[in-house]
Amino acid sequence: FFFLMIRRPPRSTQSRSSAASDVYKRQEEKKDDKKEEKKEKKKEEKKEVKKDDKKEEKKVEKKDDEKDAKKTEKKDGKKDEKKGEEKKDDKKEEKNVEKKDGKKKEEKKKGNKEKKDEEKKEEKEEKEEK
Repeated sequence: FFFLMIRRPPRSTQSRSSAASDVYKRQEEKKDDKKEEKKEKKKEEKKEVKKDDKKEEKKVEKKDDEKDAKKTEKKDGKKDEKKGEEKKDDKKEEKNVEKKDGKKKEEKKKGNKEKKDEEKKEEKEEKEEK
């Protein structure tokens, strides 16, 4: 029986310190760097998209706020119109009441004048009779 022994090369050649292995390592490092750059770009793009989304949301919110403001202005305008109409109606009623009061006062004055005139006439008649 023959046993063959396979001899190993010396340990100094087993390490990957050759020029070819250095090139291979550099290529792997470049690949890793490129992957990291791609990841960073994707992150930045996502951030930009988020920023754009936020800007759009703010624009939409502003538009909604403007619409709400216009609606409230319209409502307030209608309320003001109603109040204005109510004030006009109140003023008209006040004028009507004043006119009625004025007429009553005039009637009283006329009544008082007539009474005075009658009294004067009576006094004159009495004087004439004397």
